[in-house]
Amino acid sequence: MPCLILADPVVFISVLWFLPRLFLTSALRVVMQNFVENFSEFSAAQRNAGKHVTIMSELSRLVDARTLMQVHLQQASVSLL
Repeated sequence: MPCLILADPVVFISVLWFLPRLFLTSALRVVMQNFVENFSEFSAAQRNAGKHVTIMSELSRLVDARTLMQVHLQQASVSLL
């Protein structure tokens, strides 16, 4: 007995159209579910990264404002003498 899906071209084309969308939808569902399950870790990591960027920006501003890099270079050149 021949396969009924392959015998009818309209059904076959409909199946070819529907299957990739089904797999894409299920894959998207898995990705979204993982994101929702891990959101608390994600938001904690995001807060930590934000704090890190804030601290590093403030340190950079202070080094520039007090010309600490130039002071360090002068100290290093003096210590080589």
